Amino acid sequence: MSPSNPEVALYTEATVRELIQKYGVEGIHLDCLAYSDLDYDYSKSNVKAFAASRGLPADMTQSDLLGKEYAQWLNWRSSMIAAYASKIGSSVRKAGRGKVEYSAAFAGNRVFNYKDVDQSGQEISLIAPSFDFIVPVMHVACLEGEGEMLARSLVSLRVKSGAMPFVVRLIGPADGGMMTETIFQKYSKFFPMEQAVLDFHPITPFSGKIRPGGASMKRGSISSTRRSAARGLKLVLKH
Repeated sequence: MSPSNPEVALYTEATVRELIQKYGVEGIHLDCLAYSDLDYDYSKSNVKAFAASRGLPADMTQSDLLGKEYAQWLNWRSSMIAAYASKIGSSVRKAGRGKVEYSAAFAGNRVFNYKDVDQSGQEISLIAPSFDFIVPVMHVACLEGEGEMLARSLVSLRVKSGAMPFVVRLIGPADGGMMTETIFQKYSKFFPMEQAVLDFHPITPFSGKIRPGGASMKRGSISSTRRSAARGLKLVLKH
């Protein structure tokens, strides 16, 4: 569903209200708040809405859109995601009377790559203010220099999101599908800048999908999490 489509926002708002009012959930999380690629949603209604926002003819051609107006088109796509996030957030707060947390996932590794921002429409500086916290998703493979890249990503996220709290989601390497204590210690040193919550997940070798029902960390690693918590680092273990 396209976040630029007003009907999608209305549908999501209705769904959110039902979840909160009927089931008493404590939080609403948007997991895929992005466009799938640069080619997504060139629908007539979308192009017409963009043209109206720019004071351009309603019958503008795709050639016009992909030519001199292309940079503005990309900016408009990002603004539509931000408007969508804000609208859903208003419904969450109203239905939950301010007691339901509102969050969304972001591709944390790619936040400083403008090409990826253009593709996904996830301009965090526009979107983050709508949420109570954001969830940067970091894929790690224990490669040389990867920790520094992780640290750069977090700095970029902080610059773009201001004081917004993070829940960093690390998706680890395939070895046994577990986030081991060794791997955890390797990456935990890159999170001293703030009290982040780290959510560790296993990942399978070939499909790249998270294994349901698996523990995120081995039980023997609990002592390591406690030591990190003592340094001001909060952790969430999923089972």
